[in-house]
Amino acid sequence: MTSRRFECTRCQQCCARPGQVEFSVPEVFLAASFLGVPPDELTEAYMQPRGAHWVIAVDDVSPCPFLGKTGCEIHPVKPSQCRTYPFWPELLEEPGAWQAEAAWCEGIGRGPVYDDDAIAAILDGESDTLENDVDPT
Repeated sequence: MTSRRFECTRCQQCCARPGQVEFSVPEVFLAASFLGVPPDELTEAYMQPRGAHWVIAVDDVSPCPFLGKTGCEIHPVKPSQCRTYPFWPELLEEPGAWQAEAAWCEGIGRGPVYDDDAIAAILDGESDTLENDVDPT
């Protein structure tokens, strides 16, 4: 059994790290509804289609467009990719990846312990990390 310690410190580094934020179609609709805008307006303003998903490109200069001064502006409906971080399979399964990710995420190695069952429940959408259980607003 593997266990990992994690506690979000709200440093927001994950929201500003270069890469892509992926939204499923239902996640686009949830975010649009939460923001009170039509889904096509949301996708047109921030996203590009990628297969069956929509993605936001985040580069060295521009963080996620939903990162506001106090954190994620769509926190209650943020996409699964954000909700499950840092418990992504590639970070859990690749030797050394979890430790390497700690260079980006100061919450890795802190806080509560998540065992394999807790991590599987998070990845399956049946549970959440402690930081996601609380709405910061």
